[in-house]
Amino acid sequence: MSLLDIQNLRVEFGAKGRAFRAVDGLDLQLDQGQVLGIVGESGSGKSVAMMAVMGLLAGQGHVSADYQGFRNLLQEFLKRFRYNRASLGFS
Repeated sequence: MSLLDIQNLRVEFGAKGRAFRAVDGLDLQLDQGQVLGIVGESGSGKSVAMMAVMGLLAGQGHVSADYQGFRNLLQEFLKRFRYNRASLGFS
């Protein structure tokens, strides 16, 4: 079973009525226990793609993809992160 399965990830940014496609058709699959490295040239869309998967581009760009698994993983991570911050006394 895949921990993360993304098919056809596309990210577009609009500027003055024009759409700029920063990521076009990314597919990837990550199984539990695997490690994934994303490499490419500067400006190839690595950071934008991963920010889109994590839901960090809200209001900045249009994201379309068929992906499963990661939202639950991200929610679990954030829940643990918040718990750890609270237990250490950070607000």
